[in-house]
Amino acid sequence: MDPILQLLLVCLATFTGAIAMGAIPFMRSANGFMSRLEDMTGLAAGFLIGAAMLVAIPEGIEMLGHAAEDAGLHEIDVFAVGIALTTGFLFMMILEAFGFGHDIHEEHHDHSVAHGHDHVNHPTKSVMPAIVGLTVHAFIDGMVIGAAMAEQSAALTLTMVLVIMMHKFPAAFSVSAFSLHERSDRNRSKLDLLVFAAATPVAILIFWNLFQDVSSMMRGLAVLFSAGTFLYIATVDVLPAMHVRSRSRRVAGLVLAGVLAILLLTIFAHAVLDIH
Repeated sequence: MDPILQLLLVCLATFTGAIAMGAIPFMRSANGFMSRLEDMTGLAAGFLIGAAMLVAIPEGIEMLGHAAEDAGLHEIDVFAVGIALTTGFLFMMILEAFGFGHDIHEEHHDHSVAHGHDHVNHPTKSVMPAIVGLTVHAFIDGMVIGAAMAEQSAALTLTMVLVIMMHKFPAAFSVSAFSLHERSDRNRSKLDLLVFAAATPVAILIFWNLFQDVSSMMRGLAVLFSAGTFLYIATVDVLPAMHVRSRSRRVAGLVLAGVLAILLLTIFAHAVLDIH
């Protein structure tokens, strides 16, 4: 397939998928969907953990290896691997600490039950920090897809696109549900969803172009940075449920199912796609 056509199709898929999922809270039937959101979040967390551990980290290290070979070196800078992963993890933690968190699905779920939100760290009279947090993460998602496509790794690209799509589904739902609850203007809520949905494809286009003229080292570090953000997001998503006995086993099972799915997908991608 022509690389430009493939790029446009991936951008279109990430945009339309987020819009379709984010449209659900605007419908009357959205309340019945709330009970499934936790299951989707647990499964998506498993996808993110599997993608970080089984795909992004190995692929990022391999990119650094290619860069080392091109530079005539015999080994990669392993310290750079740790720095990139740690930076991605801490970047998301710092955003959360300043109120720009991504974890708002728990909040609007609690609103629907008890109208409480003290446990979520964002200004109580402003929806923007929460929307910004999710949009920033969506932009980082686009960065890793752009890096994978620039590296021309079919296995990495396919896995990252599918994983990010699965994570964007509950995130897009959360953006709309939370925005509708906090805002009195449905049009403003639609704009929130539009900005969130556009963040990933815009980042894909930007970073695909930027990474065309950089070394495999820079692309590898970008992928490792993204892996660090994946680990933070997955951890934050599932930790609250793991401390509730009535929910912990079900969520743990969903996380394991997500990791297993990524493992099988990775085996398929490397066995079939990267051979041809």
